Amino acid sequence: MKKVNVSPSPNAVIGSLLIVSIDHICTSTAQTLNDEGSGKTSNMMLTIGNWGEYGWFMWVPNDPDAIEGLPADLYHIFVYARKVGADYLLIDIDADANPDLPVYPEE
Repeated sequence: MKKVNVSPSPNAVIGSLLIVSIDHICTSTAQTLNDEGSGKTSNMMLTIGNWGEYGWFMWVPNDPDAIEGLPADLYHIFVYARKVGADYLLIDIDADANPDLPVYPEE
């Protein structure tokens, strides 16, 4: 089989993904993300892919300060994600804890 080198078109947008542990959010934030991701609420106006007990995938807002009702733990993750250049965030139950972020005990 012939190998083909492919490069993105000039119009392609490529983003970076930050993966963090679920340990970096409070139980109440997890419930909020479940509600937002399932469409039960849309208080934060975030696009969230919900994998139930396994985690959440979302875009990282350019200005976390502009999001009303954003929990403090998620705010800190968004600020950190922007600082390291991430466009997307995956909060994953199987990810290791990041020493640069606070860890929250289960409530």
